[in-house]
Amino acid sequence: MKIGISIFAEENDSVWSRGINQNILYLTMALKSISAIQEVFLINGGSGDALPNGWPVQWMTPLVKPEEVTYDLDVLIIMGARLPEPWILRLQALGKKIIFFDVGHIYSGLTESAIYEMPERGLYTTPMDETWIIPCHESTCRPMLETITDKPVFIAPHIWSPVVLEASIHSLGVEDSFGFAIRQSISNRSWRVATFEPNISVIKNSYLPMLIADGAYRINPDSVELIAAFNTFHLKEHLTFNRLASHLDLTKAGKATYEPRSAFAEAVSCFHIDAIISHQTENDQNYLYYDAIYGGYPLIHNSLFLKNFDVGFYYPEFEAKKGVTVLLDAFNNRDDAEYWSEYNMRNQKLLDHVHPSASINIDAFSSLLGLN
Repeated sequence: MKIGISIFAEENDSVWSRGINQNILYLTMALKSISAIQEVFLINGGSGDALPNGWPVQWMTPLVKPEEVTYDLDVLIIMGARLPEPWILRLQALGKKIIFFDVGHIYSGLTESAIYEMPERGLYTTPMDETWIIPCHESTCRPMLETITDKPVFIAPHIWSPVVLEASIHSLGVEDSFGFAIRQSISNRSWRVATFEPNISVIKNSYLPMLIADGAYRINPDSVELIAAFNTFHLKEHLTFNRLASHLDLTKAGKATYEPRSAFAEAVSCFHIDAIISHQTENDQNYLYYDAIYGGYPLIHNSLFLKNFDVGFYYPEFEAKKGVTVLLDAFNNRDDAEYWSEYNMRNQKLLDHVHPSASINIDAFSSLLGLN
């Protein structure tokens, strides 16, 4: 079997600048690990002529124009770029299978873009045979997609590899400052915490993480030295956000900073971050989680997916006060080496589970492609 995956190649793009580039890389890694797949092509729907900067050498994959592989493909996975509809219709006429793999939260994308007058979120309506989505989007996005496309929607694994994070750590030269174990050696000190929610949708925003950090500080002022809220710089002048941020005791004490977007490895290393606080709604599988636990960082979260693996420090849904409790629990164990050793062992089990070459994921993609 030969498979094509669409990608939007553009000048000066990088593999870590956009989540979709990582999605495509990890899917490529998984498909190349299936013995029945002879070749994987990346089909370019953009104006660039090279793969994103930082694409791992060991996973280099041919970047081709659609017309170059018309007769070579057995399956086309539309994922990172729209491709010419006449060409897709030609593939269908030739009996090729067309799959739309939507890794974004299409429900929030379609509704919020219209309601809040945000940039247009394209609705993919080109004929296809089926759609794939990731597990955390099943309840909100599957019914919508089944209705829109009138085609079956299947659940594909959410996968991740440390290859991009490791390359980022190396390129930034932060090997000696990345990771909780290094910070842990400094005992009896307050924590520097961070939130990395993108703040472009209600499904992933920084409001609850900021409140959780502030709640911990109010109970124990020695627990939080700083909160760094990344992806909030563009919100600083918005009156609603400004009022909330100004209300926080951490802000009043000069212990809060509101920062632009930054690469995870760079941010946690340069700001000497000790713990990550997260919040999401119907989106509990995120690369941020895997990056954080790979570094051994205490992760305060409301993800049932992580809770089922006993990973991180869980608080339910929107219950900020319970988030405060688990943050303080983690902080109070900051010098217990055995505690963090066990924490990292649980983390590694999850990271092994989501790796593209894990047998459970190879079997799942093989089944989706009818190769079992």
